[in-house]
Amino acid sequence: MSNILQKLLFLVFVSAMCLGVAGFVPTDSLQVKNSIYFGQGLTILEQQRDRFVYKELLSTQELVINEGEFLAQKLRIADIEGEQQVMIIKKLNPVFPVSKIQPGQKIILLRTSAETKSLVAIKIPVDVKSYWLLEAETGFNPEKREKSLVSKVKHVDGIINTTFSEAASEFDVPDDIYHAYLGLMSFDISFQLDIRAGTQFAILYEELYNNEGELVDYGDIWLARLTLPDNREFVYYRYENQEGDTDYYSRDGKTARKLLLKSPINTRISSPYGLRRHPILGYTKLHRGVDFAAAQGTFIYAAGDGKVLARGFNANGYGRYIMLQHKQGYVTLYGHMYGFGRNKRDGDRRIREGRTVKQGDVIGRVGSTGRSTGPHLHFEIRRYDKHLNPLRVKFKPSQSLSGTEYDRFLQGSLYLDHISKVQDETDAYGFKLSEWLLYRKSIAAIRANNL
Repeated sequence: MSNILQKLLFLVFVSAMCLGVAGFVPTDSLQVKNSIYFGQGLTILEQQRDRFVYKELLSTQELVINEGEFLAQKLRIADIEGEQQVMIIKKLNPVFPVSKIQPGQKIILLRTSAETKSLVAIKIPVDVKSYWLLEAETGFNPEKREKSLVSKVKHVDGIINTTFSEAASEFDVPDDIYHAYLGLMSFDISFQLDIRAGTQFAILYEELYNNEGELVDYGDIWLARLTLPDNREFVYYRYENQEGDTDYYSRDGKTARKLLLKSPINTRISSPYGLRRHPILGYTKLHRGVDFAAAQGTFIYAAGDGKVLARGFNANGYGRYIMLQHKQGYVTLYGHMYGFGRNKRDGDRRIREGRTVKQGDVIGRVGSTGRSTGPHLHFEIRRYDKHLNPLRVKFKPSQSLSGTEYDRFLQGSLYLDHISKVQDETDAYGFKLSEWLLYRKSIAAIRANNL
């Protein structure tokens, strides 16, 4: 069977399998060290909805604003007519003030051809993801657009010998993916207590490339797996339901999301829950929470959705603290904080009594206020005024999939399992019909066991 025909058959298979994996379009693959890529190349200039679709239909001219230069003089040098210059600057100013353009800013002129040089549009890159587009057809009214980024899915798996942080660094896991993985697995385990040498992890995640082949950003995690040395395994798959809502689910259709995270910060535990000799008072008393040692200023995350019950300062104990009210009678407390919110500009106004927060929101930063011998977070969980050990509390999944939603999810999760085990390009395209039939039997069996 020819390579081309083999790829076409594989694509037919993928279209059937990916009903539950919205937005994922694998076509080609590339073998790289410690990982497999699946992605799609683009030949269009930017987005398909652009009226100028193919690059060869236009001539482009790139202008760069240097120190002491202005947009008007650059347009004049580029032979843009005076009326068009005035119109472009007038339309652009309200959304992208030309007086604040920084040296190094690129301005891309798109013309009909090198001969006529009629101006079709102007593109002004904003960042790696977006740009302003001013088209002559629309009177140069600026429209902010997202760039067409090529999505490639990367698979990384490894073994943790010391800490997950060191293992992630060894396997070049990006910071955004690292923190997303921590947040996802922190519903089930404590990275401070449960991780041991020999723990295995696997992550299937998106890398986003521009049309020049440059890596510009990271997308979502598609599959996350963690296997502990005691053989406990946690596997979650990204799934977008028929209403467009996205979450992570285990193979039996139960969401990863629980009422509360096991810890609001992933750092070393400096003092567990229980009796201890108080480092300042000097006598033994019950420590009603867990202390996490961290550098001053480290972000603290809300353990769950809730309402700010209290925010203030307690000179005799907690120092600066926040209390959040959650469902089912649960309350969490965060003490010894340096500050509230993400920063003074956008955080302080949000973290007020009566305001609501979402699970994972930044609610403050680590400090050493109150009775404290150094920067750390004191974290408590209470239920109906009874203190609980934060590292031992177990919560049930907040929701489960059923019916047609579970069927769609199951097909997508089985496909993600397959590509996470691919070893090379031959495997990626060599999925046989007999294996597909086995997967169909697996779907039926798993479905029957979970109804």
